[in-house]
Amino acid sequence: MAHIKILLLVAKDGYGFVNQAKALSKGLDKLEVQNTVIRVTEKYPEEEILKYEPSVVVGVGSWHSYPELVKRPQQLGFRVLPWLVSDDRVDNFTEELNGLDFFLTTSNHCRNVFVRSGVKQEKIYILYEAVDTDFWKEIPSDDLDNFLNFISIREEGIEIPP
Repeated sequence: MAHIKILLLVAKDGYGFVNQAKALSKGLDKLEVQNTVIRVTEKYPEEEILKYEPSVVVGVGSWHSYPELVKRPQQLGFRVLPWLVSDDRVDNFTEELNGLDFFLTTSNHCRNVFVRSGVKQEKIYILYEAVDTDFWKEIPSDDLDNFLNFISIREEGIEIPP
């Protein structure tokens, strides 16, 4: 079997995408699949991508970042598998997304938004986000009320209960 190197290329906007990529990276590590995470910044990380020589680039982010996560790595000659989320609509890149063999999204909601925006359903597969159980821990029931009260907002004219 060929040696696979996966590059998880993370959109510059939204720290949640970093968490998403790092959780996937941790899972790939457990499967002994070589991988690395590189985040797009103001300066596109072209040299880092070329140096790593990935078998596939997994672009992790929103459809808004299609040019950085999909188009640019393709231009560099790499196979790309986007793992994209959608907001309540997709204004651009539906033709490009329909031109891919397939891509991933994180939920049924996101898939439905892509479809409603004109992306063919058969192009979209769902890969739910992972949760890093070494970092995220269940809150003991004794502490849950205190935590929910802590994150609630109660100010004059505003009340957002747990």
